[in-house]
Amino acid sequence: MKTQKEDRRSLRTRQLLSHALVELMQKKRYDAITVQDILDQANVGRSTFYAHYQDKEDLLVSSLERVLDQFIYHIAGDGQPMISTEAFFQPVKEHEHLYKALVGGRGIDLLFDKGQTQLTRKIEAHLADQNTDRGEPLIPLPVVATFLSGALLTLLKWWVEHKMVYSPKQMSEMYQRLAMFGTMAAIKPVPSFFKP
Repeated sequence: MKTQKEDRRSLRTRQLLSHALVELMQKKRYDAITVQDILDQANVGRSTFYAHYQDKEDLLVSSLERVLDQFIYHIAGDGQPMISTEAFFQPVKEHEHLYKALVGGRGIDLLFDKGQTQLTRKIEAHLADQNTDRGEPLIPLPVVATFLSGALLTLLKWWVEHKMVYSPKQMSEMYQRLAMFGTMAAIKPVPSFFKP
């Protein structure tokens, strides 16, 4: 019983600290935020902070992992024939304040570094599933997956930096036009595995 109570308390503390960091990032650059700023915003003691995180970057990375989980959630799972890129842009639009705060500091770089690895892995697995009976692709699937994930994340960053002037649907359609023709040629003529 005690462990369950401690787990809930720990989760609540982590959420408080994460929300405090996001709120602060909306007011000033990540680099200018101190641990003391986070403590004051969250109304949490220093020893409590260090019981959960090594430093503010550790807190940021932990917060970004939750963001990445949302991204990866929208990539098709096993047995699904297509990946919805519109569903990839949609949660960003819904949490616009968070992504704008990330773009304003080092957060977006950390998101992209961690995100591209996970996204590439998921796209590569999906490509492999779709290509099982078509023989060896013209370009190795890890190369194609890295290209697709990099292009998608770069476009996502551009979109946030430019105040999301297009809808998630429009961004998805533009990505399709830019990325898919070359991809299709790289893995031989196969049905599109992305849907707008």
